[in-house]
Amino acid sequence: MPSVPYVFSYGRFEPKMDWTVKFYVWPDSAAKTLSVAAFDSLTTGSPRLSRRESRIDYMWYRPAIKELPAARWAAEASTSVTLGTGLYTLRTISDDAIRVWVDGVLVIDNWTPHESAVNHASLSAGRHDLRVAYAQVDGWSELLVEVVRGVQRSEGSAGPH
Repeated sequence: MPSVPYVFSYGRFEPKMDWTVKFYVWPDSAAKTLSVAAFDSLTTGSPRLSRRESRIDYMWYRPAIKELPAARWAAEASTSVTLGTGLYTLRTISDDAIRVWVDGVLVIDNWTPHESAVNHASLSAGRHDLRVAYAQVDGWSELLVEVVRGVQRSEGSAGPH
């Protein structure tokens, strides 16, 4: 039987987002965590660095952003996203602490320092304002924030991304 060619293609769902990211450094070298109140206080000051990003995907042992120290830094990021008809999941992978708001409502609250962890929240179609608070205590840095199609069914493994 002769070979039949198959057409194959691959696409990645990545809705357009224009993140504003502000990075802060917290000075208390003895602190093993950053409380929510301390984070809120820290972000009222001037950031060490501000950037625009099309996606939030930071993963390193030694900082890939030269202005950041290896330990005790925080980030606050915000964007808006418009999603077409369907169901979606806002998924994060983080190591050490993360909080996420959708339209002003806290939907992910994993602020206790942790190793790589997957968290998620459901999103509906329409326009949404997203805000992320992240704290890096020490060691491995990991922060991924993405919108995926469908409903997240399993926490799964953080694994490589």
